[in-house]
Amino acid sequence: MNKLAVKVVTAKAMEYVRPVGIGVLIFVSKYFGGTAAEEFTIIGPGLVILMCGTISFEGLYLGAVGSEKLGYTPNKGYQRQCALYSLAIALTAVLALVFKWGTHAYVTVTVTMLLFFLLSGSNHLYTALKEGNKSKTNFLRPILSAILIIYLVPMILKVLK
Repeated sequence: MNKLAVKVVTAKAMEYVRPVGIGVLIFVSKYFGGTAAEEFTIIGPGLVILMCGTISFEGLYLGAVGSEKLGYTPNKGYQRQCALYSLAIALTAVLALVFKWGTHAYVTVTVTMLLFFLLSGSNHLYTALKEGNKSKTNFLRPILSAILIIYLVPMILKVLK
């Protein structure tokens, strides 16, 4: 298999890695967590590392293939910058866990990711409706982002009480 074929397969696999990873994190947080704070200590940073890590991997390694999957024109410099931003969020979650910064740090990095997903999902929907880019991802991203937000916000509010 040539490099391009590997990148195409990997880009498609990312669309399965994320939901499977989310399912595993939910299971692990429910199984090992007792309180809302214990569950969130697992799922909050775990989701940030999973989601932002795969986004940065896609942007830095898959490049044009990742853009084309979304129906976007590849822009190496801007795409790399966005991927590095996502990597920074993922690494912040790793640092928060390693140095045990605590629940408020986990909430902060998770809320940052959720706000990005809210805005990014809005951009995907705008791209689909106003610019005519009808890739299924442009419709799925806002829906999946909303589901993730609806799942996590009550947990975050409970943790912060």
